[in-house]
Amino acid sequence: MENQQQWTPAQTGPAPPYSAPNQPGWAPPGGQQAYVPQQGYAMPGTVLIQQQPAPQTVVIMGGCPTCRVGHLDDEFTCLGIFCCILFFPLGLICLFTMREKRCTNCGATF
Repeated sequence: MENQQQWTPAQTGPAPPYSAPNQPGWAPPGGQQAYVPQQGYAMPGTVLIQQQPAPQTVVIMGGCPTCRVGHLDDEFTCLGIFCCILFFPLGLICLFTMREKRCTNCGATF
């Protein structure tokens, strides 16, 4: 544990200023000319990705999937009522498991 070295930064003080390609006095290395693409064009080998906003969908719980206007109500089926009467008290299980949903607007059953 005696031979541990302390890390010290290579440079102290503020970082050197950044010079962008559009600022005067900036030159690319090796005497090359800087290529600045025009607005709306991509540099060769790059891909432009434009993100489209996601469409908003409103989900109404209990709404009719057919007409999208009505509300779904639970109704007991005739067979469920019949089983409830004949096999009481176990028929109550049949009654509640054999319900169907009916739309209040278009009358579709699910």
